[in-house]
Amino acid sequence: MRRVGLAVTVEAHPDGRPGAVVYRYRRLVLRWLKRWRSKGRWFLGEGPRAYWWVEVEGGLTLEVYHQEGSGLWVLTRILD
Repeated sequence: MRRVGLAVTVEAHPDGRPGAVVYRYRRLVLRWLKRWRSKGRWFLGEGPRAYWWVEVEGGLTLEVYHQEGSGLWVLTRILD
């Protein structure tokens, strides 16, 4: 597992599911494996987040979150 913490561009479906992520100038098509929600670090003024484990082409699994109420998507981890 490798921590990343990098803002990324995500093409989301109308229902909010991520459909593709752009990482290192490559557009990676994906399928989602797991979703969960977090209240965020409310004590720092952060809002709720929707986390996703997604599998991209080649079988690599990424963890991304969407900061709800904004367009921010962050790649948090690359799972081995």
